[in-house]
Amino acid sequence: MNMPNSKNLVHQSENAHECNDSCHLTKMSLKHAQNMKKSETNSYRRRCMFFLGISAAITFFFCIVFFTTPTLITYFIEMVISIMGITVSHAWYRTTLNNNYWHKSWQRHVNQLENQLAQCKKSAIRVISGLKPSNSLNDSLVLNQTLNAIFFGFWCLLPVISLFKFFYYFVYVNGVSLSLMNTLFLCIPFLIMVFLSIALNVFMCMFSSKDDAEIDNKELDISLQYKNHHQ
Repeated sequence: MNMPNSKNLVHQSENAHECNDSCHLTKMSLKHAQNMKKSETNSYRRRCMFFLGISAAITFFFCIVFFTTPTLITYFIEMVISIMGITVSHAWYRTTLNNNYWHKSWQRHVNQLENQLAQCKKSAIRVISGLKPSNSLNDSLVLNQTLNAIFFGFWCLLPVISLFKFFYYFVYVNGVSLSLMNTLFLCIPFLIMVFLSIALNVFMCMFSSKDDAEIDNKELDISLQYKNHHQ
């Protein structure tokens, strides 16, 4: 009768212990990744509520100025508010776009950890089934992208309406002659608004595109980071 080799038993025991430790660390890493993903989601929703509140306040203030008696001062104020509205709408859009990158990055690494955990023999199915990703964030992204498009189109249209209203009031109501100099004078605030809006939004796109590239190129190896921290 062959007796089992004590060295083989010790080696098998060490392998089993290392496997259990690896599975435990993978489970903890997956939990850590899920918590980080949830924290990012909550932060994104708070930022969206902030942008929604700011957009509503700017719109309300614009309506107050728009329905007052048209003057040169109110015309300038409407152009300034339009710059603010377009910039806030674009910043909201970039926030939604960047959060989509982060969401995909976290989800990719969560899937990698789940695949690693699936190789463990103990409680793999139970842990994975309890950590399925929710579709609520995807719905929020779609809703915010829709609101972004509505607000951005709204703020691009309002300055044009304000310009025509100002022309109508001064030409047809006050009887100001529509000479070339008067036309250029009335169009200057509108042209300044267009230039500043384009400049501000291009400036934001430059930095946002850099962030997007960093998100795409950076590998967030959550499992390795967590294991190294707890070993």
